[in-house]
Amino acid sequence: MKRLLKPAVRAAQRASYPLAATERFLVVRGVVDRTRYTLPDFLGIGAAKSGTTWLHHNLATHSDVFVPPEKELHYFCHFRHRTLRWYSNRFRNAEGRITGEITPNYATLSPTRIAEVAALVPEAKLVLMIRNPMDRAWSHAQMNLGRQRGRAPETVPDNEYIDHFRSRRSIANGDYSAIVDRWTAHFPESRLWVGTYDQMVEDPVGLLTSLFEFLGVSTEVDWTDFPTHTVIDRGHPGTDTVGERGGSEEIPRRLRAELDSIYRPMMTGLAERFGAAVDAWQS
Repeated sequence: MKRLLKPAVRAAQRASYPLAATERFLVVRGVVDRTRYTLPDFLGIGAAKSGTTWLHHNLATHSDVFVPPEKELHYFCHFRHRTLRWYSNRFRNAEGRITGEITPNYATLSPTRIAEVAALVPEAKLVLMIRNPMDRAWSHAQMNLGRQRGRAPETVPDNEYIDHFRSRRSIANGDYSAIVDRWTAHFPESRLWVGTYDQMVEDPVGLLTSLFEFLGVSTEVDWTDFPTHTVIDRGHPGTDTVGERGGSEEIPRRLRAELDSIYRPMMTGLAERFGAAVDAWQS
């Protein structure tokens, strides 16, 4: 049944895409008034396994910010066949608040897709969370190969982990310089905010204060209302796991060597690009 369903779903998506694409085209060209739609003021563009679910829940707590209950709308990647009206309806309860959504897959959008985003929401601000790329890749592999498949991470064979580490998708999610270059080719760099997983762990209030200032919302909040010291991990399908702050399992030495061979060459460039915030990654 599942094998029959997937082609049917794809066929339905192909059939509906021309309508959605035409609607977006008319808005971009000014034929249809953009103000008829409620579109996001900011986009969380990633990166995967870098604290974006934690960020979503903390943003949802701020009284001046509206994010849809469902994280990861995927409108500019998986669901481009859906209409702009559908996307706008995700923000229909914003009631004058700053609106936004977080979809980590946006980090790896192609330049062509990013140009389409810029044409549709040219004034949007961008929010990017980054993490030591080796730790990010390890966490990503544990999720995809372990939890999503109902397996304990320690039972996954090393060769599966190594194949995942070397996959195009995994490496692209950790190549933060390339991510920034693609997005700032279409958005001013002044409209990009970058936070680190390290600061989320060590100084979550400082991180959120910086982000709230960037978004132009109040920093005078009751921090006891915010889940600043809570681990919130994106579950599948669509559930969030909440627990106390704690580190992920240590990367086994045999696998760390593999990750080191992939990411060590880009560490110097990352330090030059992002400064002291990522200096510790080199050690």
